[in-house]
Amino acid sequence: MHTASQWKLIVSNFCCLGSRIRNVLPLSRISRADYIQAHSTGYCRMKTSPAFLLTTIVLPLLSACWTPQKAYWDAEVDRLCAIDGGIKVYETVTLPPDKFNERGQINFYRPTQGENTLGPEYIYTWDIRYYKKGDPAAQGAHITAMKRDHFKIIRKADMKLLGEVVMYQRGGGDLPGPWMPSSYHCPNRADANEGILINRIFIKSNVGDKNDQD
Repeated sequence: MHTASQWKLIVSNFCCLGSRIRNVLPLSRISRADYIQAHSTGYCRMKTSPAFLLTTIVLPLLSACWTPQKAYWDAEVDRLCAIDGGIKVYETVTLPPDKFNERGQINFYRPTQGENTLGPEYIYTWDIRYYKKGDPAAQGAHITAMKRDHFKIIRKADMKLLGEVVMYQRGGGDLPGPWMPSSYHCPNRADANEGILINRIFIKSNVGDKNDQD
């Protein structure tokens, strides 16, 4: 175990490195001279007050601590996600370029329109199932919530399911305290979400390309 003085030195060193990183210097370019200069100016030492240690080190560490609630619900997220989590595309739809914006995204997406989010030709549904209800952000980080989000895109003309995405999420279940609740997702939100589903279903046609003219 580290002593209090050792922890203070570790935190102080971390602050010095952080001060260089905030100045957009890559970690690999931090020289010993830079490190010594940061210490000699007292810049880092003034940030190792008890309040600084509490707000930047202790509280984040406590909020990330393991708890039985988090362990149980994270395991449940993984178990259910292995059954039906992720994106499934059953049929793609090729659309002309004028249906897309300059970023290559469809330009008829209206998220406030409920089932008509994708216009009159498609049905867009979002079903939520709560396995454990709660609002950790409002009630406190110790409150646990877990849910399943299920998005579906259906073509109205023949009621064909074009694709769907299922996501599981745990929120909260942390130690009681003033910090923001932690969360756990499966699949990772960067890999599977409703936006990615839409992008995989609706494909921009290559009208005007050489291959299409042959």
